[in-house]
Amino acid sequence: MNTEKKRVLVTGATGGIGSPLALHLASKGYDLILTARSEKNLSELTKSIKKAFPERTVDYSPSDFSKAESFEKILKLVGDSGVSGLVLMPPQPDPTTECFPDDVTWQRIFKESFIGPVGLIRALIPELEKRVRSKVVLISGISSLQVFGNYSTSSVLRLMWVGQMKTLALAYGPKRIHFNTLSLGGVLTDEYMKELKADAANEKTSIDALLEKEVANVPLRKYAATNEVATAVEGLLSSFTDHITGWNIPCDGGFTRAY
Repeated sequence: MNTEKKRVLVTGATGGIGSPLALHLASKGYDLILTARSEKNLSELTKSIKKAFPERTVDYSPSDFSKAESFEKILKLVGDSGVSGLVLMPPQPDPTTECFPDDVTWQRIFKESFIGPVGLIRALIPELEKRVRSKVVLISGISSLQVFGNYSTSSVLRLMWVGQMKTLALAYGPKRIHFNTLSLGGVLTDEYMKELKADAANEKTSIDALLEKEVANVPLRKYAATNEVATAVEGLLSSFTDHITGWNIPCDGGFTRAY
């Protein structure tokens, strides 16, 4: 039986998915290193986790994927006790139908959303190699599985990430590091619920009625709750994936039909 201590680094930890995920992992016995852009938000999240789960160790450090030097403190925190896993949520560009962003825009997007996060994985590899079975989970979206015209740049980036994760799964399988991707459809984050509430008010209808229309093309007729996403991520960090690597798993209620 693997009795190694469970300690996970979560990026994008203060977002609509990251905060519920961090709380869920703490409830399941994980110690945490949290990172995001805002130190204030990280501090508040850390306090709430420690209040709810005082037995958990929670460290945090702000970071910016466009600045490699911001990883130095994170790596120092990792070095104290190591990590058994990484949950990576790269920054995503705003929705756009623009197929040909100018070179400056592409360079900025690639640096923040791909090159920087890949650099963090590379820096963590020596620590991940020390564990029996380390797990890396990339949280992506269903534009990694099929293209959407209004997510032009995201579709490109997410397909790049699928290739990167599968390449890493192949290269580091012998070293017992697992790389899997979770591709989300609609998720009922607090921010999205606020948008729904505003849209429902504008259309003079209820949130439930609006949601019913929105999920009509989703076989399960619902979007994911944040706790459902957190449970899926927990599964990918657990022994469930001890013989699984290189997956891109849709968590979209059946929306994606591709084989």
